[in-house]
Amino acid sequence: MHLKDLKVKNLSAAAIYAQPAYYNWDEHDGEWYVVYPVYGEGLEDENVYEPMMNYYYPLPRVAGDPKRLANILHQKHLPLALVCFPETKSYALALTAGGMDLTWEICFGYILAGYLPPFYFCDLPQYPGMRANGWRRLVLSACRRTCQIIKRQAASRLYYLKAERFFGNTRKNTEREVMAPGA
Repeated sequence: MHLKDLKVKNLSAAAIYAQPAYYNWDEHDGEWYVVYPVYGEGLEDENVYEPMMNYYYPLPRVAGDPKRLANILHQKHLPLALVCFPETKSYALALTAGGMDLTWEICFGYILAGYLPPFYFCDLPQYPGMRANGWRRLVLSACRRTCQIIKRQAASRLYYLKAERFFGNTRKNTEREVMAPGA
């Protein structure tokens, strides 16, 4: 998969409210498995694909063959594994490395899975000497799109929550109307 093939307008917004979920991988051994890539360098050591941090990042669904997404994550050298929870038939991304803020990489993983990054991750860290390469520009664009969608939804909700829409008038409430029930 080439960066030029990825268009922000084609990404699904289904994950914009996703949040990291705490999960102790050791305590739940046997309740999950890593979807391993089927080709490429580094496959001789499957331990490099084991989750390292006690969190996962849920995906609404994986389109097509999950091994394809696992291969793409591997080819892009991301510190992410695709994890499956067979009982719920759900998938998630999990970090296979740590030691620094990997928010950019998590966002890129969501993009490669076909989703706009969750709003939770749109507070991207800025590092000294960071270069604006192709995948970082894509992440910035996708995070902007996530924020635009949430801004539009918030404006719509604010409009809906105006008292006039609920009560049909703008007159001031009397003291009796604003007292708590049973008071």
